[in-house]
Amino acid sequence: MILGGSPVSPVPAMTIRERYLAGLPARDHEERERYDEYDAASFRAPAPEDAYPDFAVLLGPAGDRDAALERRDLPGMSRKDAARWAAANNMNDLGKLVIAWMAGEITQTPGHCGPPCAETIPLIPVLTAINRVGFVTESSQRAGARRGRTWNTWVCGWASAATATRLREAAAGTPLEMDACSRADRCGDCPREKCTSFWADACPDVAEDLRGAWWVYVEDPEPGRNDVLWPALARFADREWL
Repeated sequence: MILGGSPVSPVPAMTIRERYLAGLPARDHEERERYDEYDAASFRAPAPEDAYPDFAVLLGPAGDRDAALERRDLPGMSRKDAARWAAANNMNDLGKLVIAWMAGEITQTPGHCGPPCAETIPLIPVLTAINRVGFVTESSQRAGARRGRTWNTWVCGWASAATATRLREAAAGTPLEMDACSRADRCGDCPREKCTSFWADACPDVAEDLRGAWWVYVEDPEPGRNDVLWPALARFADREWL
């Protein structure tokens, strides 16, 4: 390329892995799948036993709590983010931190090694609303289509028994499918235990609340459709769907 008589080398495009390592959001569903593969190969890989130091020992005297939070290390997470998550005291705090993550104030969640991906951006208003009223979301997906493939929309996370009942009421009369299980249930291939383990390690003061909460998964079984699940969740949160 010649500009003003001087040769200018084109800036090379970033590879998907370079974008992932730079913390950039995935641009499409296919790239999101590659990001998930990188997550599985790094952050979600089983950590050595000494990767999670005894947090009670780290804390020491109450006056040293803030310093201990700043020193905490979690695989795949910056110390700054780890301190924010470790400071949570209850499920309401977790909902606020998920909202802060969606707003860009936190780079990572215990289960997502990076900022919200591109497909999540249109869902942030409703996801914010439902996290404020007790449904702490762990993950979600917007329906879409690409290269002849079509996929459906869903959301999952933790809720109290009362909140799970309200979610079921919001889904009543729709084609939505909802599953909910507690630690007393044997849910087969349900990801509850694995996801709860990640979050409990990152949020030790909320570990028992997480383990005692209901794991809720709500999906629209129809691929490519986004106008059923998200309005229903908006009704659950008493928010007008925009």
